[in-house]
Amino acid sequence: MVLKSADNHANFRYSQPGKRSLMRTKPGEYDCKATSRFTNHATRDTSNNASDPQKRNLVLLKLISFSLTFFSFGLGYCFKDLTMHFSKFSQQGKIPAHLYFFPNHSYAKLTNPVLNSVIHPMNRRHFLTTTAGSLALAGLSHAQSKSFRGIIHKAVKVGTAPDEKYFQRVKDLGFDGIEGNAPGLQVEPMKKACSRLDLPMHGVVYSKHWQVRLSDRNPEVREKSRNGLAQAMRDAKAVGGTSVLLVPGKVTGEQENHQHVWDRSIEQIQQLLPLAEELNIHILIETVWNGFCYKPEQFRDYIDACDSPWVQAYFDIGNMQRFAPSHEWIRILGKRTLKLDIKDWGSKNGFCPLGQGDVDWKKVRNELERIEFSGWATREGNDGGVDKTAKLMNELLAL
Repeated sequence: MVLKSADNHANFRYSQPGKRSLMRTKPGEYDCKATSRFTNHATRDTSNNASDPQKRNLVLLKLISFSLTFFSFGLGYCFKDLTMHFSKFSQQGKIPAHLYFFPNHSYAKLTNPVLNSVIHPMNRRHFLTTTAGSLALAGLSHAQSKSFRGIIHKAVKVGTAPDEKYFQRVKDLGFDGIEGNAPGLQVEPMKKACSRLDLPMHGVVYSKHWQVRLSDRNPEVREKSRNGLAQAMRDAKAVGGTSVLLVPGKVTGEQENHQHVWDRSIEQIQQLLPLAEELNIHILIETVWNGFCYKPEQFRDYIDACDSPWVQAYFDIGNMQRFAPSHEWIRILGKRTLKLDIKDWGSKNGFCPLGQGDVDWKKVRNELERIEFSGWATREGNDGGVDKTAKLMNELLAL
C-alpha cells in the first residue's frame, strides 16, 4: 500500500490491489474509483517488509480507536469531549483517514470539512496521548459534584425556649445545630439543653428589627433598636453563638426611603463595632422584602459601606430568588456571605418546600464551591416535617 502524489494537496492515489481507491481531484473533494489487481507497478510497493508493519499498525490503531469510542459512551459526556478533540485535530490535518473507518468503502465526493484534511499523517503517540487525555478530562467532568459534608453545617430555627425532646430529634436526624431569637432568649436553660445534647446554638436572630428599626425616622427609636441589637449580641455570646442576624430597616415612604435606610442603619451599626469585636460576634445583614437592596450589587455595596469585618452577609437563598437567581447573588456577594438561610421560592407557588421552587440548587452549589463557602445553613420554613427537611437539605446541598 503506497501513497503516490506530487504534493500532499494535489492528485494522489491511496490504493490496495483489488480494492477501491480514494482520488482527490480538487482541494476538498474526493472521488472513489476501483483499482485493478494489475494497477501500474510504479504505484505499488512490493516490499513485504514495508507493508506488514503498516498493516499491523493500522489494525492496532483501529482496535484502539474502537475501544476508546465505546468506552466514551459509558462515561456520558466523554463522547462530547472526544468529538471536540477529533474536530480540533482534523482541522489541523492530524487525523489519518483510517481512523474514520472508511478507506475501502465507496464514498463519492466527500465534502465534509472535517474529512477534507484526514489524509495527513499523524504521529501515533500524539494521537493516543491526546485521546487518553480527553477521556480523563471527560471522566472528571462527569464525576459527582463536590460534597459539602463537614463543610456546610445544617441547622433549624428554634425560638427562645429550649425543647429538649425536639432538640434530640433534630440531632438524631443529623442536624449540626440550632439558631434562636434574642433578646428574650432564655439563656441559661438554653445553654444547659445545648450542652446536655451536644447541639450548639450557632447564633440568634434579632427579634425586634421589624418593629423597632434602625432606620426609623425617630432618633429615639433608632437608639432603642441599637440597644436591643446590643443585647442580642450579648445573648448570642452567652449561649456560645457567633452571630446576630439583622434586617437593617424598611422602606416605608418619603420619611424612610432607600437612602434613609442605608445611612441611618449604617450609622447605628458602626456604633456597635467595638462591642462586636469585644464579644467576637458578627452582625450579619439579611435582605428581605422590605424595599431595600433588591439588587445583589446594592447588597454587596451596602456591606462594603459598613466597612468592617464584623459586618457581613447572612444570605437568604429563597428571599432573593424573586429579584435575581440566587446563585447570582452568591457569586456577586462572594466571600461576604458568612451564613445562609435555606428557603425556596417559585414564581407560581411563592415560598414552598425545598426543591419545589425556582432555585437552581445545582448552580447554588457550584457558586458556593467557587467562593469556598464554609459555615452554617439554617432552614427557615416548613417541608412537612423536620425529617423531610433533613433529607431535602442533604440532597440539595450535597451534605
